[in-house]
Amino acid sequence: MQIKFATNLLIDGDKVKVVLIPEGAKLKEKGDIVISSELSAVENAFLINEPGEYEVKDVFVYAISINGGKNPRLFSINVDGITIVYLSAEVTEIPKHVIDEIGVDDIAIIDFNESDANLSEKIKLLDDLDQE
Repeated sequence: MQIKFATNLLIDGDKVKVVLIPEGAKLKEKGDIVISSELSAVENAFLINEPGEYEVKDVFVYAISINGGKNPRLFSINVDGITIVYLSAEVTEIPKHVIDEIGVDDIAIIDFNESDANLSEKIKLLDDLDQE
C-alpha cells in the first residue's frame, strides 16, 4: 500500500485506489472510491459523501459526523488490513463514543488549516485516538 497526501489523500491499495478530498480542495486524482463531504456526484467511482458505514471492493469506510453536523469530518478507512483514520481540519475534539466506534488505528492523519492557532490541541487529538 502507498499513501500520498498532496491536494488529495490517495491510498493506493493492492487492488483498489481510495481518494479522500479535504474540504475546499478539488478532485485531482482518480480512484475506485472517492470520499468527499462536498461532492454530490463522481464519474466511474463509488462516492462516499454522507455519514455511515460502507464496504466497497473489500475496503471498509466509516464516515462520521462530529458534533451533530450533517457532513462527515472523521473517516476510518481500512485498506489491505490497515486502518487509516483521517480527521478534517474542522475537528477540534473527538467524543469518546466515536473513539470506541472506530477502534484501533494503524495510521492517523490530521488535516490542518492556516487558521489553526493552537496546534497543541490538534496534536492532543492523536493522544485521544491512541487510548486503545
